[in-house]
Amino acid sequence: MKIHPIYPHLLGWLLYGTLSTLLTPNAGFAQTAYVRSDHVNAVIYQGGDMHINELSLPLNGSWHSADLTQMTGAPLTIAGISVSDAAEPSGYVRSDNVNAVVYRAQSDHIFELSLPLGGSWSAGDLTALTGAPLASNGPVGYRRSDNVNAVLFVGLNSHIYEMSLPLNGAWKVADLTTLTGAPLASGAPAAYVRSDNVNAVVYRASNGHIHEMSLPLKGSWSDGDLTQLTNAPAGGSAPFGYRRSDNVNSVVYVGSGSSHVYELYLAPNSPWRVGDLTSATGAPLAVTVPSAFVRSDQVNSVQYVGLDNQIYELYLPLGGTAWQEGNLSGLTGAISAFPVGTIPTPAGYRRSDAVNSVVYCGYDEHIHELYLPYGAPAWRTGDLSGLTGGGVCVAQIPE
Repeated sequence: MKIHPIYPHLLGWLLYGTLSTLLTPNAGFAQTAYVRSDHVNAVIYQGGDMHINELSLPLNGSWHSADLTQMTGAPLTIAGISVSDAAEPSGYVRSDNVNAVVYRAQSDHIFELSLPLGGSWSAGDLTALTGAPLASNGPVGYRRSDNVNAVLFVGLNSHIYEMSLPLNGAWKVADLTTLTGAPLASGAPAAYVRSDNVNAVVYRASNGHIHEMSLPLKGSWSDGDLTQLTNAPAGGSAPFGYRRSDNVNSVVYVGSGSSHVYELYLAPNSPWRVGDLTSATGAPLAVTVPSAFVRSDQVNSVQYVGLDNQIYELYLPLGGTAWQEGNLSGLTGAISAFPVGTIPTPAGYRRSDAVNSVVYCGYDEHIHELYLPYGAPAWRTGDLSGLTGGGVCVAQIPE
């Protein structure tokens, strides 16, 4: 009898993952990566003690670890993340050059850990500041095209809310679901600025359709059903949006049932279209929410974990017409990602030193980096937990 390749991984998660979560005091997992306003590269992850931690790499420096929760006296994070919708702590640089990490606390309040340029870390309760409702998913933060800082989350009523901070203004909250008449959300949203300077919030609706809430410069919020516009398959995961190097706006997600990675894309002066990146490249099936970024060589890169717990990259060079696939784990000899069912979603970003980086939680419970220096012929791998003495990254069992 032929055994489906996912079964041993699922069994491993049920036995090993559960025991690790119960017995390991420092459980957590790598979450997000971004470049701070001081050009420090930062990887943010949640520890098993429910603390927010940062692994940071200054330009011309070395990696080191810090416990941001301990430094700020902030409340503990909340556990229990859906396997198909990764509601993760989010790091971004605000329009006032303040570095911000937003997360959901155990009170279901959204908190911000902030680091002004040249200052020190502090914590603030955005829910209390704005009078916003309690959160059930999210948050994600980004800088809008109008220089308004925005934090998106899903409320207990499955509405998408935006907490916004204009330059020289005060935090406020708005119900984007009510403003746009959009359907209820199933899982966390993602946000990015399109090539036409439209602010876009993408999410999976309760019927599996991928929706976009959009705000043009000097316009008002509206909602569009990207699944209906493109006749694309329903979503089996949360979507991820980014602006490609060719100014095409792209939303990637995993299809329901097929485990294929799909791309909804909007080229200038064209309608929304859909492409099956898995079929186009012959890549393995996906078990995590994909992430994406533009590499320093202007290659568009989509990363995910496959059924074999390997990290894969789907990539499209600038000026190219065909997507390609690479097994980053196989190319580097890197350790596999943590087992299926524990959200080993990789996070990709371009470091301040032009190094392309993908971070993930390894099977050895360490945070690993796959990295490609600009102009280098091959990807490399490094153990960030080992380098810094940072906490391990055994994932929490989903709610």
